[in-house]
Amino acid sequence: VAQFSEADLPKRRWIYGNHYCRGFVSVTASAGGIGKTSLTMVEALAVATGRPLLGEKVHEQCNVWFICLEDPMDELKLRLAAIMREYGVTHDEIKGRFFMDAEDTINITLAAETRDGLVENTPLANAIRDKIIENQIGLVISDPFISMHAVNENSNPSIQAVVAMVRKVTRETSCAFGMIHHIRKTGGEDATIDSVRGAGALIGAARSARVLNKVSKEDAADLGINEIDAMGLFRVDEGKGNLRPLEAAVYRRMKSVKLDNGESIGVAVTYALPDLWDGMTTRVVNAILTEIDKGVDGERYSIRPQDKARWVGSVIVGYSFADPDHKKSARQAKQIIAEWMEKDLLEEVTYRSEGQRKDRMGVQAAGRVGEQDF
Repeated sequence: VAQFSEADLPKRRWIYGNHYCRGFVSVTASAGGIGKTSLTMVEALAVATGRPLLGEKVHEQCNVWFICLEDPMDELKLRLAAIMREYGVTHDEIKGRFFMDAEDTINITLAAETRDGLVENTPLANAIRDKIIENQIGLVISDPFISMHAVNENSNPSIQAVVAMVRKVTRETSCAFGMIHHIRKTGGEDATIDSVRGAGALIGAARSARVLNKVSKEDAADLGINEIDAMGLFRVDEGKGNLRPLEAAVYRRMKSVKLDNGESIGVAVTYALPDLWDGMTTRVVNAILTEIDKGVDGERYSIRPQDKARWVGSVIVGYSFADPDHKKSARQAKQIIAEWMEKDLLEEVTYRSEGQRKDRMGVQAAGRVGEQDF
């Protein structure tokens, strides 16, 4: 390898967040009905307008071509109208910047398997390349990948050939190409990148891959999310990075937007988890600490969740907040207890249990909070 200077090496040309990058393919995978089409369409409008509609950074404003191969144009227009209404995007903002095709306006079959083997549709790939160049497209999003070819989706060589055609287009045009894909049935378990349907060649070739998961009632309750907010809530998990804890994940929610024609259309919007310390005023914290010091059934509370009724977190979980939305889950209680132990607000001590007639470990307050709110 010839010598080179680090400072002179070209930087990756990210367009949006850490997902769409010029010259590369990215993948978004999901089960049906969660919100992948709306999410990616909102991202497409964010790039076309240069506005961080979902709070993620638009590194480069550029023209976008959104292709949906499983819905007609009338349906796409409804979704687009709802997104524009929700985010205040005008037609003037996207004129000449946002291009859209649907199943009834375009047909894409990049490759097919015949008796003679796999046949690549090179003229179509070249036509796509030329349209991208002609309209100065920086980002293409195609939904779904399976509708772009007629090859065995479980064949790595076949899928690799199709992906290679798309990658060639990205290199020749320097555009970013986002692929939307389906996942196989997971039996109720959260989907991971390993749940993506078909051969692994698609994910292997992607610069970035992510999976959308509907937030279960159990996870919502763990995170302190009320039932109303939990409706239409989904999580965006980075597939090629390390799995993040639930609290650090990116959440989106499908919001119903009513149009002038009377239709109500779901639109992907941002969602922030409830703040762990919501409602934890000085008065509330001190009341909880006082309750902890009282103990339970003649015993001190325990730091161990396994001790169930004696678990100190149960005092937080059972506390009646003035605002019901501030009620804490067991998961949140564990985080609060850990924070209080670290700040020496709570301490574990040895005490004499009269009931057990032996020394046991228990928790007591090391003091009370002054004027500082948590």
